[in-house]
Amino acid sequence: MAATTRSITVRRPVRDAARVVTDPAAVMAAVSTLGRAARTDDAADGAQQWSVFIVLGTMYMGGTVRIDHASDGVLAWHAVSGFRHSARFEAVPDGDGSTVSVTFDFLIGGAITGRLTARLVQGYVARSAEAVLEQLRHSIEFPD
Repeated sequence: MAATTRSITVRRPVRDAARVVTDPAAVMAAVSTLGRAARTDDAADGAQQWSVFIVLGTMYMGGTVRIDHASDGVLAWHAVSGFRHSARFEAVPDGDGSTVSVTFDFLIGGAITGRLTARLVQGYVARSAEAVLEQLRHSIEFPD
């Protein structure tokens, strides 16, 4: 499994950052700037499921994700269908402000070609993660 982590400094207290980072609708709104995201269902245990598709260069990755955790400054999901991946968004204190980070773990099948493709996709994923973090930073620093 390949992993990409990116972080951004936010000039707001961690409570403000955590409020946005743990709101599935706010995170998915930031993700949807790169493609689309729509809430599809709620699982029997109350977990939310979303349809998420992101354009990565000439590739389109996505599927259904299940939000496993959305509290304590952390939002985490894993794919239940489609592109095999998981994501973890986290807000932590950083002086007077906070740091928001995201980690994407993904798996591309295949031996040699899978590893090569994963290295190429990792660059796209990193740039996409940075774009999502910028959207979240803007939502945190300049709330409606």
